[in-house]
Formats: sequence, structure tokens, C-alpha cells
Amino acid sequence: MESERLSARFAAFHQPAVVLAALLAFGAGSASYRHWRATNAIDFFQFWAVGQVYSALPDGEFYSAAGRRAVGDHFVHVALEPGASEGLRYSANHRQVFATYSTPLLYALFGALSSGDYDLDYALYHALSLLALAAAVLGLCTLFGYGALASLLALAFVLALNEPYRADIRVGNVNALQVAGLALLFFALSRPQSRRRDVATGALLALLVLFKPNLAACALLLGFIWLARGKLETLRWNLLGAAGAALVAVAGTSALMGARVWPAWLAALRGLGAAGEEPLTLAQGNYAPARLLFETTGLHLGLAFALALGGACLAILWLSRRKAVAVPDALAVTLGAGLATLAGGLSWLHYFLLPLPGALYLLRPSAPGAGLQSRQPLAALALLAFTLPWSHLAAAWQPVAVSLQLVAGALCLMAAAFSQALAAERATD
Repeated sequence: MESERLSARFAAFHQPAVVLAALLAFGAGSASYRHWRATNAIDFFQFWAVGQVYSALPDGEFYSAAGRRAVGDHFVHVALEPGASEGLRYSANHRQVFATYSTPLLYALFGALSSGDYDLDYALYHALSLLALAAAVLGLCTLFGYGALASLLALAFVLALNEPYRADIRVGNVNALQVAGLALLFFALSRPQSRRRDVATGALLALLVLFKPNLAACALLLGFIWLARGKLETLRWNLLGAAGAALVAVAGTSALMGARVWPAWLAALRGLGAAGEEPLTLAQGNYAPARLLFETTGLHLGLAFALALGGACLAILWLSRRKAVAVPDALAVTLGAGLATLAGGLSWLHYFLLPLPGALYLLRPSAPGAGLQSRQPLAALALLAFTLPWSHLAAAWQPVAVSLQLVAGALCLMAAAFSQALAAERATD
């Protein structure tokens, strides 16, 4: 059966429309690489720079105020040396004081995968981000039952028009890699349940969270739905896998960076709110609902909004606890990725790339004879909200309007997930 399906997909590439879509996707990817290769990725520079010098700043000293200045001063001097590239000079001059709040695992991976040549490493990372996103989109479309034509058109659409992806490439952040990680999670959850699968899923969840903790809601909602359904064996083996992966990651990074590197990171996070710095504004690119609500009402409603949205997610998953409903685990991951963009106090434009796997899941083709389902137009609206080219309209648009559209898109995605869960609930009444 599987071999027949693969043969049918390969046979589809003889169709002119599929060939045209493949050329369109390839052209969109090539244009993306050529265009954004010329940008100065200041986020990538920070990840790369800390990865080069952490051995000289043991025990997480680069998380301290003095350590951040020391890293910045070091690369300002490196940029002045003969032979330093224009990109390195630009990034070093624009990031003289580092904002080191990423996890030790992220910095360790950048250090391990870097050659020390900034331009070469940036080119390779740019290619890696592009290939990771392309593989994630095509793999998810295959998993969710899209045809070859629809899969290639979806890839071309994302590469050419998805503004959060363009922002991620522009600054050199890691959201494209996170999307690839979420794709692996969807694949793992789609496999037949076994102890081996559960241990692997738990390990993957732990590594995703330790790499960048904004995906913690995915792990928490999965744990909640397993607990609510009484799937204690699944929960137990996932926890075992997560604990093992976390132990290896923490021990390995501590051996590289010093035993106190993780406490230093936690101390930096605690000091983030107490540093006396004003929160980033909409005009500075912080499109989080918390900031939007404050700037439009003058009230600090972000926590109430996050609690209400998180409570709604828990309620929907609790309603799905009956075995007859069988709401997929993928729905919990979709809701968790939505919370990653909506529940925090900081949401850069590139953060809104994280709901993409969930959007593809909710937009998936209906079963034969089922007709259009309410989740599909809502997911399509979400993708549309994330794909308008604001970079060309920034002079005309107010930051409030940009934030409203991004938040509305993420909320459409959450509504689509709620719709699927409620539809399954009604099917059992």
C-alpha cells in the first residue's frame, strides 16, 4: 500500500501542472536564497559569535552584563582586522552589546557546527534554514494527504509570500529549524504507538524545548491530553525519554561551557524583567497581543489574555478525553504552537512562522465525501494573514494594524483547531 502510494506520487511528476509547480517552488527557493543571502543577519551573528567564544567565558559568563560587553568588544576588534568581511563589520558594529538570553544548547550547537569563517557559516546556515523549511513543508503535506501538485504549490506559496519566514531569513533566527522540529514531532505522533515511539517523542520534545523554550506549551498540552485520557503508560515513557534527552543535553553543554552555565542562563531570564528596561513596543517589532492590548487600551491585559487562551485550550482538550472522540495528539501540538506566538510578552514577526505546521494540518484535505469543513477556511485565513508583504507596506501601515493582522491570523488558527475538536465532540453526541 505504501509503495503504491509513493509510485503514484512519483508518477504525478509527469503531469505538466506538477512540473510547473515544481519549477515555481524551485524558483521561489532560489529567489529567497539569492535575495536574503545579501542581508545582514544580526540574530545569526549573535548566535554564531557566542558559539565562538564561550570557552573563553566559562560557567556562562557571557550571560552577565560584563560578559555581554566583552563579547561585543571582542568582535568589534575582530571586525577591524584586515580581511574582515563587510557582513561581519556590519553585524559587529550593530550588535556591540549582546542580548544573550538563548539557551546553552542553542549556543553550543552553533559553536559545534561553525567553521569560524563568518561568511561561510552564514551561507551554510542560510541554506540549512531554507532546506529545513522546504523539507518540513513537503514532508507535512505528504503526511497530511496533500497531492503532489498541492504540496509543491504550498511550498512555493510559503517561500515566496510568507512574511514570518522572510523575517526569519532576514535576521538569521532559528524559527525555520523549529518548524522542521515540529514536523518531526508530527511524524513521530503519527506512528503506531509503542514504547520506542513514546521514548523518541519525549526525547524530541525535550530537545525542542531546551533548544528554544517557546515550544514548551506543545509539551505541556500533550502531557495534559495524555493524562486526561488516562494514557499513563504513554505519559510515563515520554517522560522517560524527555528525562534522558535532557540529562544528556544538560550534561554535554555543561561539560563544554562550565557546570554553572544553566544556572547562569536561568539567572539571566530572571533578571530580564527586573533590568529596568522598557518593554519593546509595537513600533520596535514586538507584535505580541500583550503589547497590542497595552498600547491600544493602556491596560496590562496580557496575563489575563494568556490565561484565558490557555484555559480555553485546556478545556477543549479536556472535552476530548473520551476515547470515542479521538481528537489527535497533533491538535495539542497545533494549539501549543499557537500559544507560543500569542501567550508571551514578546512576539517578533518571525515567531509567527511557528504555527505553519498546524496550519497545514488543519488545511489538510477532507475525507472523501466529507465536503468542506469549517477548519479549512479558518486555516486558510490564518495563512493569508501571515503572507501579506508588510515589508513593502510598512511605510503606509501603522504597527497596530500589523499586530492586529498577525494576532488575528494566529487566533484564526486557534479557532480552526477548536472547530475540529468541537466537531469531533458533536459527532459522538
